[in-house]
Amino acid sequence: MSTLKEYKSFKGLNNIADPIRLDLRWLTKAVNAHATSTGGIERRMGYECLSRTPAITAFSRSDSKFTYLQRESSITDLAGVELVKTTSNKPMWWGEVNNEVYYSNGADAGKFVGYDHTVWRLPTPKEPVVTINSGGSGVSPGAYQVRSTVVARDGRESGWSEAAIIECPVGATSFSITPSFFDGYTSRIYITAPGGTSPQYAGTLYAPGTVSWSGDPDQLGFDATTNFLDPLQPNVDVFAFFKASCYAAEFMQQSDVSVIWVSEPLGYHLFNLNSGFMLFPGRVLMLVATEEALIIGTDRAVFAFDGKTLARIALYGVIAGQNCVRDTQVKTNRVLFMSTRGVCEALPFNNLTEDRVAIPRAARAGGVFMQQDGHCRFITTLHDVGGVYNPATSQPSSGQFTLNGVTFDVPAQGLSIDDIDALLGARVGKLIGLLENTVLFTQ
Repeated sequence: MSTLKEYKSFKGLNNIADPIRLDLRWLTKAVNAHATSTGGIERRMGYECLSRTPAITAFSRSDSKFTYLQRESSITDLAGVELVKTTSNKPMWWGEVNNEVYYSNGADAGKFVGYDHTVWRLPTPKEPVVTINSGGSGVSPGAYQVRSTVVARDGRESGWSEAAIIECPVGATSFSITPSFFDGYTSRIYITAPGGTSPQYAGTLYAPGTVSWSGDPDQLGFDATTNFLDPLQPNVDVFAFFKASCYAAEFMQQSDVSVIWVSEPLGYHLFNLNSGFMLFPGRVLMLVATEEALIIGTDRAVFAFDGKTLARIALYGVIAGQNCVRDTQVKTNRVLFMSTRGVCEALPFNNLTEDRVAIPRAARAGGVFMQQDGHCRFITTLHDVGGVYNPATSQPSSGQFTLNGVTFDVPAQGLSIDDIDALLGARVGKLIGLLENTVLFTQ
């Protein structure tokens, strides 16, 4: 005789364990449903389509006053008003600092203050054209360097142009200087003392034209400060703001390496390409800042960088897409994001779903915190490409494997990251990444 058993709550989703071994309080599949705070199940909100106008990406400022939608060839507000045209449909990466919203997908980059738009990547002027005017005196003879910069309407200044090297003879009366000029910008002129290397301010052009300098030292002002600095690189498609700088990732496909360029402090448009960078194996897919560290997610590992020390915190990668979200509901200011093995939090790092949920293989994922009925939920969407990620297949489970010419025995329970580091020891250096039994990077 069958009996009816009543369950007052559900435990949640579990598609890892054998369903025969699970009691009825576990769900093996949940379509358009979510669990309530009391363990009940109800149909999710947002099930009905309210708009069929496609948006590639979307971003709202932290105060919820401004929302930006990336459309097929433009960025619009929530009402559909075009804010700026775009040239690429590649998904944007968004970021916010000091109530300014930045975006980039490699081809297009800019920033919004409210709905007022300006470019992020400032143009770099060419070497100025300098004419020496003679027939008297005024300019001391010697070697001069003349450079120029451009200044955006919000006060940001570009890096230096190449220097025009001028050998001034005796009898010169003045220099006529014609810099590069760009619509929407002003041009600044800088000149060194004869034989000097530190340019000083000599004048500003508000329209295309020429600046005349007569050699009077009193006409020179403040020192130029943007020497040897470059704009945002053209292929940057992931970035974050951490400790007053912008960290911007560019993937070098031919070498399978990502460069993270580090901007000048509070100068998010200026980058020192000679010294301000970090290298990572594979492709950087995620950058998100916490108060303690910058979390760096690649296609094969996750790292934490506190400004001085780099530590690997997971030996598996993240899913592409802006799915990393800061949880403002907790004092630790943690972030949540989608890895290939499930929803993770940092810092400290913890995988929240690996033990009971197999994540579908996905090309991209999105994530957001949603407040409803006094509760805050992390919601993620996946662009499924078929199959699931099996956490048991990314490291050897038994037998032997060879690494850098050295063969190791592997116990049945597999090897942890610390086990592998101990086995390798000083023979190949510190292990930074491992995927499918292949060393990705050593130092």
